[in-house]
Amino acid sequence: MSCFYLCLVLVGTTSAFAQLSRDEKKALKKEIRKMDPEDLKALKEQLKGQEQQIDSLKAKALKLKAVEEMMANQKMAMQTLQEKYDQLEEDYTSVMMEKAHEELHEEEWNHGVVFRVQIGALTQKEYEKEIPSDFAMEVEKNDNMQKMLIGYYRDYEEANTFKKLMRKIGISTAWIVPYKDGKRVKLHEVMDQVVE
Repeated sequence: MSCFYLCLVLVGTTSAFAQLSRDEKKALKKEIRKMDPEDLKALKEQLKGQEQQIDSLKAKALKLKAVEEMMANQKMAMQTLQEKYDQLEEDYTSVMMEKAHEELHEEEWNHGVVFRVQIGALTQKEYEKEIPSDFAMEVEKNDNMQKMLIGYYRDYEEANTFKKLMRKIGISTAWIVPYKDGKRVKLHEVMDQVVE
């Protein structure tokens, strides 16, 4: 019988020993009597080393469980933060949309540099087919195109933020259109005149 088998027998509990048959018990006792003290000492040291490994593994299992609990808590905290972020972004979108649709006197916006956000350009036929009649935006008719515009901004960065917001909510065609004294111009013509 090998030393490993004897080690397993020693490691086993008393109840496991009680489950052995009478002949198995006798054979094991006989094997133990044949062992010299050095073999028994080596077996005990091996048993002690395995007990230490078991204790180490138990400690690692406890640490792992603590880490898993911490990660679960962090995941819940991240979900809460994501929900708060989503709500703030929704509120911000709502405020930006309201700001873009404020009723303003036309003469205020026909002087100086103004930035608007164009969200698309459709032909008259496409416009009549695609856009609901109650959609709140201004339409600039130019040649055969219906150019849909939202908002008035004196500050380029505000217009750019709104453009990015439009793109984020799915209007990928949004872009900034500058006007000077009520007429559409190229961006490079007015960037040095922007009111900060």
